[in-house]
Amino acid sequence: MSGAGVSLGSILTHHARRAPGRTALVLDNGALSYAELDARANQRARMFAAHGVGQGDFVTVALPNGAEFYETTFALWKLGAIPNIIAAKLARPEMEAIVEIVRPKLLVGSVEIAGLQTVAAEKAALERYSADPMPETLSPHWKAMTSGGSTGRPKVILDAMPGRWNPDEGFCCNRRTM
Repeated sequence: MSGAGVSLGSILTHHARRAPGRTALVLDNGALSYAELDARANQRARMFAAHGVGQGDFVTVALPNGAEFYETTFALWKLGAIPNIIAAKLARPEMEAIVEIVRPKLLVGSVEIAGLQTVAAEKAALERYSADPMPETLSPHWKAMTSGGSTGRPKVILDAMPGRWNPDEGFCCNRRTM
């Protein structure tokens, strides 16, 4: 691995090549190996790309904890997109205010907001997409988190770190508020 690291989207591929059967994610109803999680993330990345998501695009993710959340986040990094994670049960007015600030290319979750393309995280939809490896693409920002701030008005905190992973260095906390 080079000193500059690799894209966050390649973390799963890295581990899947080294130990494909090793457990990556433990769930209430079983576990997923690195190879399984990587394959599903590749399928999701292709599904999101079919909806127009590409490098540098914001995608708001409103999913509960579970396999779909991790598959989605890694899929976005594989495309070089910027995940904007929000609580799946966030009150609609807050969700709409965040979406107005972020202006995402896509919303992943079960909530629909007028004028915004929404994709559910259902596994059945993945069947028609290839699980083959994706080309490495770097996201300009690894995340766009939200905060109510002291004013109670939603804010989006855009992390200045690109979506790069280097096991020798880790991440730092350079942020810019939108």
